[in-house]
Amino acid sequence: MKDLTPFYYVDGPMGSGKSYVTEKMIEASDEHSERFVIGTQLTALSEQYAEKLSEEDVSARAVSLKTSPAGVGKSYQKARSDDDLQVTVANQTVVC
Repeated sequence: MKDLTPFYYVDGPMGSGKSYVTEKMIEASDEHSERFVIGTQLTALSEQYAEKLSEEDVSARAVSLKTSPAGVGKSYQKARSDDDLQVTVANQTVVC
């Protein structure tokens, strides 16, 4: 049987601590074996998330139409295949 990748869905009202808990989970993970994709609604939020994680020494990259106007699909695939990248943050136009 094929191993399935765990999928965690975090939902809650604004200000409930979703970002904080997610960041702490990522910081506590093994950066060499665990990788994450964070989906957001807005490009600005994706960029903010990636910047904040980078400030915490977590390798993160935002992927959006703004950062990859030629095609987000290829940029997303490239980010996911980058062995040095632990977190890919993408807005809904990329992950849908």
